[in-house]
Amino acid sequence: MTLTIIGLPANKREGFDLYYTGIVRGDKQIVRKLEQIETALQPLMISDDEIDSVIAYIKKTSKSEQSDYLDNQRIYRKELSDIDTQIDRLTDLLINNHISNDAYQRKHSELQLMHSDLAIRLDRQQVTAKDTETALITLVKFMNNIDIVIKSSKNDEKRELLKTLFSNFLLNGRNVQYTWVSSMFERCNGRLNHKWLRFCDDVRTYHHEDLLLITQNISS
Repeated sequence: MTLTIIGLPANKREGFDLYYTGIVRGDKQIVRKLEQIETALQPLMISDDEIDSVIAYIKKTSKSEQSDYLDNQRIYRKELSDIDTQIDRLTDLLINNHISNDAYQRKHSELQLMHSDLAIRLDRQQVTAKDTETALITLVKFMNNIDIVIKSSKNDEKRELLKTLFSNFLLNGRNVQYTWVSSMFERCNGRLNHKWLRFCDDVRTYHHEDLLLITQNISS
């Protein structure tokens, strides 16, 4: 039985619910699959001993990121203003017949391209370092809670866990096969505290969009 967790088709929902019913009823085959899931999730579990220092690290590095954010905002806005000034001067040159129309069009197109590129960069900067900090803390708290959810008897919590972490989930005979919803979870390859700090840096740098998207759907 294949279960596509995100965007689950209507004809698959019944099987999805039956899977969880099997867990609650203590079906041995389902329990074995649950144990396989727990094994797969082990690298993602942040322990209670580690979570406080990981969150402290996120907050500390976020301050530096916020400073960089403000610096970039100032740089991009100044560059946009400079380009607007150049476009105005270029238009004056054309009006006063100091340059040909062809020369004007070429230079104007070049400046407009630069303007558009900077506008896109500035728009991306609207997601502040504080937004990223909040999302990252939400994620690591969620990962800290995985072990509790796995051992819980609440089906809704297990369902949310799987929907958050997996894009596809395959119960193939006695074996569990799955696809992570984001490759950032593949970076969880160790239980040492310093590796969690590296994980936070990697997610913030290389998986920023995934981070914001995934944490939107995590209950606080």
